[in-house]
Amino acid sequence: MRLGRLATVADEYRSIYVWVCRKAYEHVDRHFNVLFRLAAALLIIYENRARHLARNHLSRTACAHRRGHNNNVVAYADLAIRPPESV
Repeated sequence: MRLGRLATVADEYRSIYVWVCRKAYEHVDRHFNVLFRLAAALLIIYENRARHLARNHLSRTACAHRRGHNNNVVAYADLAIRPPESV
């Protein structure tokens, strides 16, 4: 599936190049095809890395919240509005 997506993105880049240069698809040099495929691969790798970092950050935040590290503000607010215990 990843190779199919890579080919799709590379084809989009090739079509943009052809449109900008006002050339037919057959006149695009072989080296440009390699360049477009490499650029598409780098974009996919970058996108996957960004998604991985975001998922890790959300996971760490959720773990900290479950352990109570992010609950300090809630705890202080709870103490502030709780009525004093009668003696």
